[in-house]
Amino acid sequence: METAKKTIEAARDALEMGYESADRILERRKNIGRITTGSDNLNSLIGGGVETQAITEAYGRFSSGKSQLGFQLAVNVQLPKSGEDS
Repeated sequence: METAKKTIEAARDALEMGYESADRILERRKNIGRITTGSDNLNSLIGGGVETQAITEAYGRFSSGKSQLGFQLAVNVQLPKSGEDS
């Protein structure tokens, strides 16, 4: 039991588990982009596209388009941003 306590304490000491204020998080979130799905309706539904710097899960019934969405995002992420030269 004592060994486990020491191990947990050492792990916690190795981590930087500090406080981060909401304004700092908001500032960091301003740099998060969105990847278009290719569908204006789906983009609108999910807030403008799939967020970068995040994990997004797609689920649904068999043959509902999950794989197609993944393939489309793999292509769209490689396209230049709007207003950029190719």
